[in-house]
Amino acid sequence: MFFDKFKMLCNEKNTTPTAVIKELGYSSSKITAWKNGSVPNLDIAAKIANYFNISIDYLAGRTDNPEVNK
Repeated sequence: MFFDKFKMLCNEKNTTPTAVIKELGYSSSKITAWKNGSVPNLDIAAKIANYFNISIDYLAGRTDNPEVNK
């Protein structure tokens, strides 16, 4: 589930999902939707991945490798 991975990444950086999403310029209401099982659109997912310097595939749970292919 997307939210679980997002929350884990926030915990590793000693921040919160709310703080990250607000820093990226989005409403915290997105977090409630993600907790309920929805996923972010590609634009938001890319910004979150960039924020944590990870791949979108890692964020989506498609790989266990967080590294970004360059």
